Amino acid sequence: MRRAGLSRLAATALAALAAPAGAAQPAQPEQPAPSALPPIPAEVLAPDEEAAAILQSAAERPISLEDMSGVSAEIAASLDAFTDQILARGEQVSGWQSLGVDLREAVRARDGGLTANMALGSNEFGFERTYFADEPFDTLVPREWVLIGRHGQPVHGEDVQVEISKIGPKVFLAERVAYRRQRNALCRVRSEARFYADPAVPATQADTIALLFGLRTLPALDRRGYCQVYEEREPGVYVTRSFDSEGYRLPALELILTPIRIVARSPIPTRAAAR
Repeated sequence: MRRAGLSRLAATALAALAAPAGAAQPAQPEQPAPSALPPIPAEVLAPDEEAAAILQSAAERPISLEDMSGVSAEIAASLDAFTDQILARGEQVSGWQSLGVDLREAVRARDGGLTANMALGSNEFGFERTYFADEPFDTLVPREWVLIGRHGQPVHGEDVQVEISKIGPKVFLAERVAYRRQRNALCRVRSEARFYADPAVPATQADTIALLFGLRTLPALDRRGYCQVYEEREPGVYVTRSFDSEGYRLPALELILTPIRIVARSPIPTRAAAR
């Protein structure tokens, strides 16, 4: 899932779940993306010793959903309730699979095709990238990133995309997602995900929330059959419409239509450049 994806859900969760009454105004990123999300409290984005300890432990032994049994029932219930809220159905749309354009075919038609181009977007924390040809994570992620979490089993096939985004000040999510094509729609079947941390960046509460939220939300996305339909707003620039596999809108995911651009493939910026 991307573009109105997990990075945006994590940002919303941070604001909704972590904000105390009367929270201070958030620190502003250097290049903020257009957003209608509630602000993330500044203290949640500040360096935090407890978060540092959690992520250090995860760096020594990457965690999975099964390892989250120690999370309090209250936190787990809050995360699950929020997932249900943001994936709530809207109206059913007739002919939804035929809306927009077939994004993979649009990329294939560009010079270099699927292997030489990528989709590039941004979120509250940094970049979002989609690579349209399947390949191992290790060929894409910077060497300095440290593995801190895992989800799912390896996926393979023609319709596999690699999607990498920054979901917290320190944390990145990389997914290999298997899709089922329904006319112009791409519907998520299952995914293999890895969470990484940049060791040069201080840990924050935002990072631990994003990690825990991601581990609990990815299985729900796979179960519910999240589908993306792309609308071209100008040449090479697209926004995403969100549906479930039965054609019901997922309106919470369409509150922010951050555009993505089809651009020539380039390496992921490292450290300071990526922030």
